[in-house]
Amino acid sequence: RQARALLAPILVGRPEAQAERLSTLRAVLERPGLTEAAAALGIHRNTLAYRMARIEALGGWRLDDPELRFVLVLAARLVQSAQEEG
Repeated sequence: RQARALLAPILVGRPEAQAERLSTLRAVLERPGLTEAAAALGIHRNTLAYRMARIEALGGWRLDDPELRFVLVLAARLVQSAQEEG
């Protein structure tokens, strides 16, 4: 529940949009840079930058904060795993 509450700002809209935001967030948080994250998602780096700006705006987050990044990646993993199971 807490993971879902933390990610609530990006878990809005169509299920496909939610899944895309979660995947994008995880890719960025789990890789060393935007280039690697974009490659993992199979999208252009500029597309990834646009998505991340939108995610940060929706969440009101600053993803340069390492403590926030840590809790967000854990929450994203939990929520994405729960969605895949259910």
